[in-house]
Amino acid sequence: MNFQSVFILLISILSTTLGYKVDCNNSNGGCLICMTPKESAYQNKFLDTIPVQTLALGFNIDSYDSDDYEYNNVNQRIKQNIDQNIMKQFVEKLGKFTYKNPTNIKVVSNLSQCNGQSYD
Repeated sequence: MNFQSVFILLISILSTTLGYKVDCNNSNGGCLICMTPKESAYQNKFLDTIPVQTLALGFNIDSYDSDDYEYNNVNQRIKQNIDQNIMKQFVEKLGKFTYKNPTNIKVVSNLSQCNGQSYD
């Protein structure tokens, strides 16, 4: 019985920290992509889409334990420095849903903070 409880807890934790969520049903007509900073889509697709000079502004979060201040700073940098052309390229790299203008990214410590459809 104890093993089963631990297994269920582990699966629950993994399902809320891996992957990303997309919500295209928001009021502005665009999409919101939520992901954790360690998600491969963030590390290997989004960050690779950003031009080097923009990437130098700092878009990495070192750990899940980072405070809200660090997440807010990264999200503000994304909002101020990443245009819709880059967002469109990123959505095309993901290949899971259709780009809608405007598309925005929100980096969170846990996907349970976001609504939307989950992707791996």
